[in-house]
Amino acid sequence: MLSESISAVVGRRVDAYFHADWYWRFFVALRAEDGQRIVFSTEERGLAKYFAVFPLPFEFEASEERQWVSFEPLLINTVRPLWRLEWL
Repeated sequence: MLSESISAVVGRRVDAYFHADWYWRFFVALRAEDGQRIVFSTEERGLAKYFAVFPLPFEFEASEERQWVSFEPLLINTVRPLWRLEWL
């Protein structure tokens, strides 16, 4: 359930990110200090002929080797879903 996933993110401290950008997809991962990774990626969903949407789901993954970009640790205080207009 989405609200359970969102609440699992709140309170985590992240200290690095990884980003990859492809033609119509993107991928971002945040590295949490507890060793888990929070991964955001687009996924195509066709709604009608010639019309697709690309929601931005997230999930947790085990440790993965990537070229992380470190930053000063940040605490995630709140999380809320965004509609397309908000994240454009």
